[in-house]
Amino acid sequence: ASQERLAAGADLHIRHDGGTCVTYTAANGSEYCIDVAKMEQVNMKKGTSRAVFRQCGHGVWLMWLYEAQRAEGRNYTHSRKTHIQYPKWVAFALEQCWKTMQGELGDGSAAASASAQWRRIVADLDDATLRR
Repeated sequence: ASQERLAAGADLHIRHDGGTCVTYTAANGSEYCIDVAKMEQVNMKKGTSRAVFRQCGHGVWLMWLYEAQRAEGRNYTHSRKTHIQYPKWVAFALEQCWKTMQGELGDGSAAASASAQWRRIVADLDDATLRR
């Protein structure tokens, strides 16, 4: 059973760049690069991107998800957006990358750092700049 699990992870060709990105090959053969600092997934062939989310599941389990489109009105909702969970081996690699990045920030809070950066940018805007 453990060899089957290792084989399942190996089929995804998961690679970590040593920075904030994890690259893997999906079951459909597409290669994706996921940047946990930008919270973005990019299709390496097409160049298209999707938002990435990290959220708590049930208990202590963390889930890594990406945003996808679906036909409108499905599943009793009018939203065309849905979140799809990454394969667990990809999620493990993303979580490791996330924790490494958190440690490098010093305070352990990438969200707080990004939020403070955006507040500084918005505070620097004035009415004349916004009208341009």
